[in-house]
Amino acid sequence: MALARTRDVYGIRKLVVDSQGRTIRVEFDATRLNTSTVAKLLMAAGLDLAEELQLIPPPPPEPEPAPAA
Repeated sequence: MALARTRDVYGIRKLVVDSQGRTIRVEFDATRLNTSTVAKLLMAAGLDLAEELQLIPPPPPEPEPAPAA
């Protein structure tokens, strides 16, 4: 029931719960909410958060420029 109320928060677009994988995926409007606010909403709903997983990996580091000859 508490997660249903979280879904009603303006800016939360989608919640996907994977019971087997023990994960919850939250799609939210980043112009209205940030990750710490979403984490607080989930903890207020009674969830114990262990870590944040990024769905989009960070870009690879840029290669070192070759030394001038």
